[in-house]
Amino acid sequence: MATPTALPAAPAQPAGTRAIPDGDERSRLAITLAFHRDQIGLLNSALRRNRDIVQIRLVGTTLIMLNHPDYMQHVLVDHHENYDKD
Repeated sequence: MATPTALPAAPAQPAGTRAIPDGDERSRLAITLAFHRDQIGLLNSALRRNRDIVQIRLVGTTLIMLNHPDYMQHVLVDHHENYDKD
């Protein structure tokens, strides 16, 4: 299943969709090594920079974290069949 590239904007944003921001600008290898050293720290710093939604590109996979109830509703309830949550 293809990874979705955009979600509806949160209510504070204009209507429509927006791209998912990267949680870190380092290379995938550097991010993967940082993730293995301190998973919680990397995830917390990514969410501090991009409060509602963030993607972290690791070697071999991409993580997308949601931190806004509207996004969770969209992914987990309204359109659950479109998203791979494994």
